[in-house]
Formats: sequence, structure tokens, C-alpha cells
Amino acid sequence: MKALFIGRFQPFHNGHLDVITQLKKVGITKVIIGIGTHTKGRTLKDPFTYEERVALMTPVLETTGMRYAIYNIPDINDPPHYAAHVEKIVTEMDKNTILVSGNPYTYDCFNHKYWVFMPPEKETVHATQIREWIRNGSEWKKHMPKETASVLEKMSAGKLLKGLK
Repeated sequence: MKALFIGRFQPFHNGHLDVITQLKKVGITKVIIGIGTHTKGRTLKDPFTYEERVALMTPVLETTGMRYAIYNIPDINDPPHYAAHVEKIVTEMDKNTILVSGNPYTYDCFNHKYWVFMPPEKETVHATQIREWIRNGSEWKKHMPKETASVLEKMSAGKLLKGLK
């Protein structure tokens, strides 16, 4: 079985990894990551490009032992047509795909067409807070897989975030 995990992943953190771990425990053998993107340029809410987020996730996904694929899902700001938009991009979706997202609104966009997996949230710190900690130089690494933290340091994420509004 496979699961489509849709999110912004700004940045990928322990909560995201925990979801993937839970998917593996329930028998999912492949995770399809759908990264939501926009064309507005870097903002404090969306500081990392699609390519940077792939770089943040790939080393961690390699450690999970699960097969994976990563897709760029450009925002269309058209909820009634969002599911069809995603299905055009992620052509490997079928009736056996399980939908995973941290946003219940996403489930509504798919109009209950797929099975839904809503794992219990164990990481209570969200990406918004993590970005703020990185920006301010506070302790943030404990909320990240070590592979992600290493990539963030190499890309000077703190300096990048300080320059954004």
C-alpha cells in the first residue's frame, strides 16, 4: 500500500518523520510526498524552495527503509479543483492510496475519494515555531531529524530567515 502525504514541510521536522514512521507501522510500503509550493518568492511563512525542501527530506527518507517519491504540487488556490490538480501531477495515485495531511481542509478538497490516515500528533511544536527559533538562534535542532538539521546549517537557514518578512 502507498500513502500520499501532502504538506508544505517548511521545514521537515520530527512531527513529519513521526507520521512516516506511523505509516510504516500500519503497513504502508511507499510514501508519496506532495510538497505544496507557490510562486510568490521567499517569505517567512514559506522560506524554502521546493528544491531545498527536497534536500531537507531526502537524507531522512533514505533512513526510513520505505520506498518514496517526491512531487512538486504548485498551489492553484482553487479548492474545488485541487484534488484533480494533484491527481494530474501524482499519476501513481489510485483507489488504494491513503491520503495523509496535517490540514483537515485538504481532506475536504478530496471529497472523501481516498482513505484517510490521521495519525495522532506527537510533535507539539509546529514549523512556524521552529522557523522562529532558527531565525532567532534559539534551540531548534531537537525538533529536527539530525540529517535535516545538518542541511539547514549548511544552507545558513538562520541567516536566510533573518532576512525575510
